[in-house]
Amino acid sequence: MPEFSICSNITQVQQVGYLTQKTIDILGLNRRLAPCDILIGPTNISHMRIEHESVFRQFFDQIPDVLEKPDYIGHHPDDESLQFMRVLPSGAILIVAVRMSKKGNIFVRSITELVIECE
Repeated sequence: MPEFSICSNITQVQQVGYLTQKTIDILGLNRRLAPCDILIGPTNISHMRIEHESVFRQFFDQIPDVLEKPDYIGHHPDDESLQFMRVLPSGAILIVAVRMSKKGNIFVRSITELVIECE
């Protein structure tokens, strides 16, 4: 599988990952999805920079790694997004959500950090 890099100062869409048949099979989405590129565009980056500023600054460059080697994957039934989760050496848990556009392309929609508070 090719290595992907990511740049936060883009003016056009770039590929940052690949949705594999294995992931599709695990999630039981064989009838709805086929293997394809995972993309990110300037609008997606702008959204993440504004809505998830701290996580964006700290973890944006790790999006391709989370997509390529997630520890967990999930399918959100309400908004049809796929969630790729990775536990980092620091203990942080990153979630990269991707979703299909109206044209049928898969785009990174957000990056968040899962925070678990224990009493």
